[in-house]
Amino acid sequence: VIDDDAANVVLAKLNELNIAHRTYAHVAVPTVDEQRAALGSLPGVLTKNLLLKDKKAGTFLVTVAADRHVDMKKLPTLLGIKANANLRLTDPSILGVEKGAVSP
Repeated sequence: VIDDDAANVVLAKLNELNIAHRTYAHVAVPTVDEQRAALGSLPGVLTKNLLLKDKKAGTFLVTVAADRHVDMKKLPTLLGIKANANLRLTDPSILGVEKGAVSP
């Protein structure tokens, strides 16, 4: 969690566009169940983030509602890449964060 809104480009853009937002700080939550326990009382929709990588197509952060199933066979087409792409979960350390700390 970045406490300084100015240091986060997404939050800075929301501020620039005068879009109201609220940030909730919390511990890393590597599973939906842990997220529900830590954040379930907050307003909004619980999400899950899949950090995926394909050697040719690159890296993707896919965010979906926590209760949604992700069809990994259909996902490449939805992402606009080759249908036979080999998308696999990748290590979030490439973003400089620990598992459970990747946010949309």
